[in-house]
Amino acid sequence: MLKKGDIYRKVFHLGNMIFPLGYWFFISTKTEMIIITGSLLLLSVIIDVFRLKNDRLHQFFRRWLHVMMKTDEVEGRFTGATWVMTGVFLTVILFQKEVAIPAMLFLSVGDSVAAIVGLKYGRIHIGKKTLEGSLAGFVSCLTVVAFYTDVSFFIRIMGAVTAMLVELFPIPIDDNVRIPVLSGAVMYGLYYFGCNVV
Repeated sequence: MLKKGDIYRKVFHLGNMIFPLGYWFFISTKTEMIIITGSLLLLSVIIDVFRLKNDRLHQFFRRWLHVMMKTDEVEGRFTGATWVMTGVFLTVILFQKEVAIPAMLFLSVGDSVAAIVGLKYGRIHIGKKTLEGSLAGFVSCLTVVAFYTDVSFFIRIMGAVTAMLVELFPIPIDDNVRIPVLSGAVMYGLYYFGCNVV
């Protein structure tokens, strides 16, 4: 069942497109991107640590931001924002720009669409996820990289397939990390072994 908090959270999640789009159009070097995402990750971790240790800050989050937070985040787990920045930072460090950009787009768009469609229309459940959500996420992944030609269409397809399989199955790593890192790893491997053909 789709709740208001789910919508707020996933709309905010879509805003993470700023990282791959910024890297694509405005940030020219990997070093610059590492500094930016690394700084934001450090800031996010510091805020989370202080939130968990400072009761007043913790109550502020509970009062004003609880609608965008999952139950375990309210109760003491790091927020999704910190996990997103971890995934983005690792993706930028591990992979060249051509691969990092679609991997991050799969995270921001594919994961959000899969969750919204799955909660609203999902009927065929696979663990906590739904087949309908994953298929919608896959289509959205391909759509968002339709005009991205720095890697071949084949590599983009395989990256999207990996992203949604990783999103679908219960791998014990936060999906904000596993989606971009594992889809990026598959695309990097294909790129490295000469599969970057149309």
